Amino acid sequence: MHMCLSLQDAAAVLDAGWGELHLLAGTMGPGARVPRGLVLVYAPRTAEEVSTVVRILGASHAFARSAS
Repeated sequence: MHMCLSLQDAAAVLDAGWGELHLLAGTMGPGARVPRGLVLVYAPRTAEEVSTVVRILGASHAFARSAS
């Protein structure tokens, strides 16, 4: 799943091995910059992993609501 996260949250996801930085993160796309915190979060395989991914999704939602 692709999610935009704060740089701090993106680093935490990457450090924990839960995803990888999007190939285009931090680059210029057609007419817009691709956010540096754009990550590909791996899909959960177990119920326990679902709760982790839901927390990451919550961080992404909070970041989207706070961005100006």
